[in-house]
Amino acid sequence: ANLTYSLNLESTDVSYNYEASQAIVTQTVGGDLDFLIGDLPVMTLVSYSDYFLDLSEVLDAEHIELYESDFLYVDKVVLEEILESKLKTEDMIQIQKCTEPEKMENPIPVMINMSNCELIQEIYEDTKEPIVIGCIINSSNVDRVIKFIDYLYEKPVI
Repeated sequence: ANLTYSLNLESTDVSYNYEASQAIVTQTVGGDLDFLIGDLPVMTLVSYSDYFLDLSEVLDAEHIELYESDFLYVDKVVLEEILESKLKTEDMIQIQKCTEPEKMENPIPVMINMSNCELIQEIYEDTKEPIVIGCIINSSNVDRVIKFIDYLYEKPVI
């Protein structure tokens, strides 16, 4: 199965982004996706759709220590307001910076900035935005996702 989809926030091709979004949703609901990797603007938008696990709840202390400096956050208060339809996602993305947890009411780590990962930088060498990864909220393979991140960083934790 093709599990490579691309969203482009700057694209004028609405149908392409719609089809890619629908494919990601379908694969997620079906339990076929364990993580998403993408550029920071797209992944920030996705993170405020309640797509990613709280990393502080699934990583052990050693992994938190390894990756904490690269954590990216959502504000749980804002996320809940969006989910309750009090706020439009598009409006909140303009003011929510996932790199500034100190400005959030209740920050939760949901993604890892892969800018310090040499392998990702080689693969995405022509990308202007930082590449980030998030573990899908309904993943049944969280341990594998953690091992994959360790592999990418070449930091296996035994």
